[in-house]
Amino acid sequence: MARAIRFGSSRWVIPVESQVSVRPEQVPLVRKAIEDYRDCKQTLEPISELNQFLLRLDREESKEQERQP
Repeated sequence: MARAIRFGSSRWVIPVESQVSVRPEQVPLVRKAIEDYRDCKQTLEPISELNQFLLRLDREESKEQERQP
């Protein structure tokens, strides 16, 4: 089973080392699963970007508070 590897600050990569064969009757199900995955990813990407933005703001605010006497 493939394991996810952290790539950068916000990305995970699952290396694929082998090809998977499916029976012809499984093709629609696999295509639907891939489509669902892409839809989910498209939904989560903006949420992830917003979270990163908010974390940066929080970090900057914390640094400013440390500098204040």
